[in-house]
Amino acid sequence: MFSELAKALVLIVDDMPLNQQLLQKVLERAGYQVLVASSGAAALELAQTHHPDLVLMDVMMPEMDGMEACRRFKQTSEGEEVPVIFLTALTDTESMIQGFEAGGVDYLTKPFQEVELLVRLKTHLELRFAKLTLSQKNTALKEELVERRRFEDELLAYEKELEQKINLDELTQVANRRGMNEYMNEMIRHLSPEESPLAVVMCDIDYFKRYNDHYGHQRGDNCLKEVAQAIRRAKKRPIDLVARYGGEEFLVILPHATNKEAERVAQEIAKELAEVKLEHNASLVAPVVTLSMGVASILPTGSIEDSCNLVEAADQALYIAKQKGRNCIEVAADPKAEA
Repeated sequence: MFSELAKALVLIVDDMPLNQQLLQKVLERAGYQVLVASSGAAALELAQTHHPDLVLMDVMMPEMDGMEACRRFKQTSEGEEVPVIFLTALTDTESMIQGFEAGGVDYLTKPFQEVELLVRLKTHLELRFAKLTLSQKNTALKEELVERRRFEDELLAYEKELEQKINLDELTQVANRRGMNEYMNEMIRHLSPEESPLAVVMCDIDYFKRYNDHYGHQRGDNCLKEVAQAIRRAKKRPIDLVARYGGEEFLVILPHATNKEAERVAQEIAKELAEVKLEHNASLVAPVVTLSMGVASILPTGSIEDSCNLVEAADQALYIAKQKGRNCIEVAADPKAEA
């Protein structure tokens, strides 16, 4: 902000040379860059080519007075957001109202006080640059939103493409280990430049071996299918991917997700599976099929180790969940907290 103020360009519009010289001297001594125009018409031409950050406009000028010059200036793309401060000996309310209606933001009465002039100038310039910064951020945010939507559309198409290729697990109809690895690496490549997090939820069916021994392998296969579908229903975004990690383990890949957001997905998975009510009389934790889950996230660096580190962290969290008695969710330490 201070560097912008130091570079600020102020346009002085006054038909009196003495006033021009006095104002120019005060402003240049304060560090501002200065342009001078002797008429409203000249001011409009200068503003079009030099784009001032603020205009000090005398009201009483021949041919085109300051009110009309301000009105025309505000109708241009260059002047729409530029503050105009009127310099005038007129102090009646009606004149001030006319000035504000013409587009002015403030008044300074002649003869002006140097301190008051500089304080008001600084205030309006700070507001001007704050608005510019906000506008630039809003534009960047809109562009990012458009890019994010485009990227999500691409990811949706990519996920559909995965389902049509050999990256599907034949039994559960979710991504297999190969599809999982491809998608994970693609997300790491995409997310690392923008420093956006990547999270996973690793799910393990509690006492699945006992389930197979008790109900048989055919029922065991059906159980895997039901669990896979419950996990798929729990993920709400098209960019999230469910994969069979191996045996009775599943992995959910969550781009742009923190630990906390991934934990909410894990809770939704547990809720979806609970509603299925898959009988499991051989379980030691519940009469129905349940999951132990490990949650982890990273800020991808683009390293080939990112994928291994993320899965290892989720696997370690899953191990702790099992040690705690299973049928629960364990969240790994937040990578930001460790940094």
